[in-house]
Amino acid sequence: MVLGSRISLYHMAMLTLRPRLLVALAALLSSSVSCAPSAPDADALAAQVTALADSVFDTSLELEPEIGTSSGIKGATHSGLRSNALAAIRAGEQRWDALRVSVQAVDPAPLEGRPEWALYAVMREQLEAEEGLRVCRLELWGVASYVNGWQARFTDLALIQPVGSDSLRAQALTRAGAMPAWLDQEVVNLREGQRLGYSSPKVIVRNVIRQVDDLASTPTISSPFFDPARRDGTAAFADSLAVIIADGVVPAMKRYRAYLADEYLPAAREALGVSNHPDGAACY
Repeated sequence: MVLGSRISLYHMAMLTLRPRLLVALAALLSSSVSCAPSAPDADALAAQVTALADSVFDTSLELEPEIGTSSGIKGATHSGLRSNALAAIRAGEQRWDALRVSVQAVDPAPLEGRPEWALYAVMREQLEAEEGLRVCRLELWGVASYVNGWQARFTDLALIQPVGSDSLRAQALTRAGAMPAWLDQEVVNLREGQRLGYSSPKVIVRNVIRQVDDLASTPTISSPFFDPARRDGTAAFADSLAVIIADGVVPAMKRYRAYLADEYLPAAREALGVSNHPDGAACY
């Protein structure tokens, strides 16, 4: 089931984001395998696979900067959000396509019994699963309640947003300031999705409306989006973040909520399954 691979894809990505850690782990798993001394061509192939894994790592961080924050990756920036603009999504898919073609061109047979052999398998699984999941067009019907919805992802992200320095505070403000445009783009995507025959179920949409109501009605100083300021303790930062939340994030959430209630919900599908979506069977 392609849709069911969503969680496993995430875990595969987390492993592949640490290629050298995975090499060490795979070495432990394969320690009982008796191997001949490494041939020079196998060593070169191992280096090639590791370099490809590093490219997957870099691409993942560039396309989904939240991963650097949620995974605590040293040296990561903490100011971005994954772009949900449809053109940006297509451009990202082209980058994954190029990586997948490069990985599929590798014959891993000479690496059998080596940690890079497992690294190759995980990396190829991640890239092929990403390509296979596209048939579901998840970007066009992203109304989801906790835990998969943006309202969960963004609140969780705020709770772990690094602070404590001028640079980190600036990055936190930039990320919070990007949320209104992200939410407005989500409305564009959902409208396009319904035009093409995609939607989330009514029961989920109603849940999301209630959840957004709760978030939008929470006082700024109690909002989960204000958590970085509570942890940081810098007055000027707290004032700036409060303005972004009150004047940017909350109005954007209200626009999103109004769209769901007034336009999206009446046309949303009744069924829970995606079989009535275009390519719904392939998504399953």
